[in-house]
Amino acid sequence: MDEISRLRRLLEESERQREESECQREESERQREESERQREESERQRKDAESRVLEEQRLREKEQRLREEEQRRREEAEDLAKASQPQVLQ
Repeated sequence: MDEISRLRRLLEESERQREESECQREESERQREESERQREESERQRKDAESRVLEEQRLREKEQRLREEEQRRREEAEDLAKASQPQVLQ
């Protein structure tokens, strides 16, 4: 009977250790998955930030081109206005 009790305790201890190992494995897997989610989120945020920077740069360049075009049109209009004024002889 004593041997049976000892074997039973060993079996219970072995089962407890197995369950503990399984819990640790599951926790490690959860942590790995969470790390992967965080890495993916960081990557997504980085790409979003890069896209915003590029879009802002494109907008600034477009605004600059529009300002330059407007300036060119003003200068052409001024030149045309000057050319259509009658010349005053002195």
